[in-house]
Amino acid sequence: TREDTLNYFKTSIGIDYTFPFRVYGMLEFFYDQSGAVNPSDYEWQKLVTGERQTLAEEYLYLNLSLTHNPFYRPAISSIINFIDRGFILIPQFSYLMSDNVDLSYGVNLFFGPEYSEFKNITPYNGQCYIWLKIYF
Repeated sequence: TREDTLNYFKTSIGIDYTFPFRVYGMLEFFYDQSGAVNPSDYEWQKLVTGERQTLAEEYLYLNLSLTHNPFYRPAISSIINFIDRGFILIPQFSYLMSDNVDLSYGVNLFFGPEYSEFKNITPYNGQCYIWLKIYF
């Protein structure tokens, strides 16, 4: 963070597990003491300029994916903001085109009250994406 003169506590703790039939699950809690505890105190400008990575104090990340096929990987993820009760639901499908090329398609669906962080990302209730990753 650029605010290196401030003292605050920031941590992330999580757990992951591969269930039978190669169903992978992950749960991660993120806490940032410098985050807002009231949505009216969100520092949107600092988020836009890159001075902050998050707005609120508490988040939960959830992921569930099928890993039984090494080439096709459907998954669903969610990021939940505990402060304003908004969340993103992210269904995604990835295709491993080769050892070093991965193509993903997904949708970000935004839910929550109008004042929530995730409902204010875009004027729309969702957005689609295609992501090509090349490793070298």
